[in-house]
Amino acid sequence: MAGNPLQYTSRTYLTILADINADATLADKPDWWKRMVAGLGDTLSFQNNASANQAFLRTAFTKQAVADLCEQIDYFPTPRVMSSGSLMFDIIPTLSFPYTIAVTNLAAMAPGSVAVPSRRFESRLPLTVTSSTEATAYTTWTVADDKITVANVYTTGEKVRLSFSATPPTTVPQVAVSTDYFAIYVDATNIRLATSRANAIAGTYIDITAQGTGNHTFTRLSRTATAYQQTTIASYKVGT
Repeated sequence: MAGNPLQYTSRTYLTILADINADATLADKPDWWKRMVAGLGDTLSFQNNASANQAFLRTAFTKQAVADLCEQIDYFPTPRVMSSGSLMFDIIPTLSFPYTIAVTNLAAMAPGSVAVPSRRFESRLPLTVTSSTEATAYTTWTVADDKITVANVYTTGEKVRLSFSATPPTTVPQVAVSTDYFAIYVDATNIRLATSRANAIAGTYIDITAQGTGNHTFTRLSRTATAYQQTTIASYKVGT
């Protein structure tokens, strides 16, 4: 054999086999031998490509290779953690307090035909609900920026019911007695009000054009619970 019959650019089974068949000195070799050499060359080429890819962060394809390359630049990927979030539950105003919501009922549900993952979001602990109200003078309703000073910290989207001891403030739309509104968090001591949860999330709040007189009372009608995307196991026995 005068030299290597394989071209440097031939790295696949078909290109290597074509090089072998094109070499007259290999014409008498059996087909199984030609296929074996072509397959071996294809496998080695694949392994070489994989090794080269693993040496670069952009093309690395195994977790360990990525971790090793990141370590070289003093970056350490954080471990995977379970997805979590907050679920908001609306409370019936006539509920007898305190009331405990069981863990089995503290789970997220998707509306309509929205696709959901196999592992649902659910709480790990029951939620005990107590009555929560606060009274504040109308003088805390600010016409300039539509803020209301509160003692509790409210979450955006939380439902509140208003009751009044005198004249409600003039607003657009009019704030009504014993009507449910939705809080928009401004800071730890201030909120704005929206006419719907969708408006609260969008930041569309009621325009307060006058303060009114007397006091107003907020009754909180929503509670939040931390939920995790998990599968609950009723019982698990360790060992035998």
